[in-house]
Amino acid sequence: MSLHQLFCTNEAIAREVDFPFLLGIDPQDRNHVKALRLEVGEHIAVVDASSDYFEVEITALQGEEVWVRIAKHLDAPNDAVPVMLVQGLAKGDKMDTVLRAATELGIAGFYPTEMSRSVVKLDAKKKDKRGSRFVQIARSAALQSGRTTIPEIGSIRTLAQLAEQFGPHDLVIVFWEEEDLENSVSALFDSSATKSLLGCLERIWIIIGPEGGMSSDEVQCIEDSEATVVILSLGPTILRTETAGVVACALVLNELRNCAAQVS
Repeated sequence: MSLHQLFCTNEAIAREVDFPFLLGIDPQDRNHVKALRLEVGEHIAVVDASSDYFEVEITALQGEEVWVRIAKHLDAPNDAVPVMLVQGLAKGDKMDTVLRAATELGIAGFYPTEMSRSVVKLDAKKKDKRGSRFVQIARSAALQSGRTTIPEIGSIRTLAQLAEQFGPHDLVIVFWEEEDLENSVSALFDSSATKSLLGCLERIWIIIGPEGGMSSDEVQCIEDSEATVVILSLGPTILRTETAGVVACALVLNELRNCAAQVS
């Protein structure tokens, strides 16, 4: 049976080896803790501020205070190559939907990006407000899904600015509705060239356009970066941007885990 999991604010609980200690709980997580209906003697998993992962036993509950002792150190699950989702800015709550689902799937980073066909136009104040909301959503989704890490949230910027981050050890996968159908995720990961490349990669970037898709100039901008760039299709139908982001992440992460399982 899997353990309930919490992110705690304690810097390094590995030092707390001899006595029970107060678990630092972020105020925004208190309602989640109450909903768990924790009991003395119960074991839970916690991730501290140093990203260390432990199983702890609850020794006392005093109001909102949770006292625990370390039961054992846990090995945090870790995907071999971090996957970053670059999502073209979309209107309404579509970005929230994509971020929440992609976090549950296991992305390492989320980069909301202004593209030429983005309907949404944000000033600096609104960008900051939206960015803060994205951080909260990522944390909540990571907590709910039992992840040991919270995705990094990139600042909202243009695609050209973001492309400057793509390095020679990155693989950038652009999902474009104008690409040939045979260029699929499964075909990419079935190739021996991709399998040999995986061991050298630092990051995999998934690029999804907004409503209306990406322009050919934007695709060219990505191809001009220092990264290895491939253009793929998500199939014969045109997906909504919020659907495409989630489907793309699911497909790529599944292929990566299959490759890792074959190696081990």
